[in-house]
Amino acid sequence: SSPEGSLGSIGQNTNVITAKASADIPKFFSQFKYFQNISAKMQKRKREIDSLNNVYTLAWDKKRYKYKSYKFKNKLTPLQSIANFMTSFKQLNFDYTETNGTVIPGLLSAPNWYGYGQTLGGPTAGFLLGSQSDIRRIAVENGWVSRSSLMTDPYIQMTTKELRADLQFVPLNDFRIDFNVLHTFNRNFSQSGYNDPQNLAYANHDFAFANDFVTYSNTVVALNTSFKDGAAIYQAIRANAVAISQQMGGPLNADGFTEGHSIANAYVLIPAFRAAVEGKSPKAIGNAKKAGLPIPNWRITYSGLKNIPIINGQFSKFDISHAYSATYTATGIQSSIDYYNIPTSGNDKDINGDYINPYTFSQATYLESFSPLIGIDVTMRNNMQFGLQYNKNRMLLLGLVNHTLTEEANTEYVVRLGYIIRNFRLGMDNSRGSRSKGSDLNIRGDISLRDGQTSIMNILLNDSQVTGGQKVMNIKLSADYNVSENLNLRLFYEQLTSKYKISTAFPLSTIRAGISATFTFGDSGGF
Repeated sequence: SSPEGSLGSIGQNTNVITAKASADIPKFFSQFKYFQNISAKMQKRKREIDSLNNVYTLAWDKKRYKYKSYKFKNKLTPLQSIANFMTSFKQLNFDYTETNGTVIPGLLSAPNWYGYGQTLGGPTAGFLLGSQSDIRRIAVENGWVSRSSLMTDPYIQMTTKELRADLQFVPLNDFRIDFNVLHTFNRNFSQSGYNDPQNLAYANHDFAFANDFVTYSNTVVALNTSFKDGAAIYQAIRANAVAISQQMGGPLNADGFTEGHSIANAYVLIPAFRAAVEGKSPKAIGNAKKAGLPIPNWRITYSGLKNIPIINGQFSKFDISHAYSATYTATGIQSSIDYYNIPTSGNDKDINGDYINPYTFSQATYLESFSPLIGIDVTMRNNMQFGLQYNKNRMLLLGLVNHTLTEEANTEYVVRLGYIIRNFRLGMDNSRGSRSKGSDLNIRGDISLRDGQTSIMNILLNDSQVTGGQKVMNIKLSADYNVSENLNLRLFYEQLTSKYKISTAFPLSTIRAGISATFTFGDSGGF
């Protein structure tokens, strides 16, 4: 077939790279006798704690509890404590997956039994083995692809990457920290008309009539501004934008920005946004397609307070928790048609008077959550349960199309109460005329107060307004009782009250209350 008359066939390859690792660090150290002795001593200490816990439990049951001081017999030397700290790193998991693929349409060569061209030649042996090297120019110059104007299928390259890693760290007994890292990257490159030799005359021929689309996400840490409101972030963005614009050089305008690098320029606004949210010094953007390195997030749980004798005497469970997660996501990163397809002198500007950049952006988003910022969960020895949480989260979305900053911030207080009455009897007789066996009566109450607000700030107009948000109070009270193995009774009361922060919405209150009975059919032996 001639290069001008045939549409050719499609060549496609894919390669997948996978790396997984898991390390049980204490198991590795347990191979050494020195660490075996430390482990034996720590097990004896744990038995001391368990024994003390049983003593207090029996004392409560007999209503003869009285606090007495206690000194542990099994203790580590300073050197053993250092060695024991090395075993605090418990479990490491690592998972990386990368998928790459290339599609070359218009191939004129006929494949033989192992996929290599047997007539006009091409594609390369590397392509056959999954290589992602760019062979467009080689294919066109060697006449491997159709030059027909009817061959409009695009050349495509796809890349997907995902990295997940987590580390469990236990520096003290009952004190656990879970670190986690997440990174995702997606790229889809396509070029129509790549088979036209005239495209080779373009200065950026690899991007002529091409579309390069990128999205990525990383775990980050933005603690420096976690407790600042959107107005403070907004002012920091404007100040950072001026600094970055001046770093990029050029004649200085009256507003403090240099020519061609106004606050509307994505290459000015995005690094200003990132520096403002993460509380860092403003720096000019580097490679627009690079996501950077992810930073670990964490979850902390401490339940060791119950091991203190004076607390152990009152509580069977005393947990304190904290969790932090934050991600930065950039979407709609796309190669600029104006930059790559229009012959430029390097000084062409867009409608805002800014220099045309290689890539345009759709939006950049930070999601941050303390779930909880601080949480307490306790169970007393008299079966009373109590929980308290303070949650806080925010979303900051920078829209590069309409140049707006959207902030959605929420705070929530949660109080949980519970009490279990053991062997509670309703006074009902069973079918044999004797008193029915008692069952636990589970009483629970949850109260939460959430305050949220959504604000939009127009960066070009320097204007801000509240567009949404509400205060919500949620009350849930319930009592559950298993009358028998077949019948469960539940008494409940639920109230939801909300007050909106915009005048176009009215306050709302709903109440649900009643009793529910759940029957389970089956052979349970009767009452």
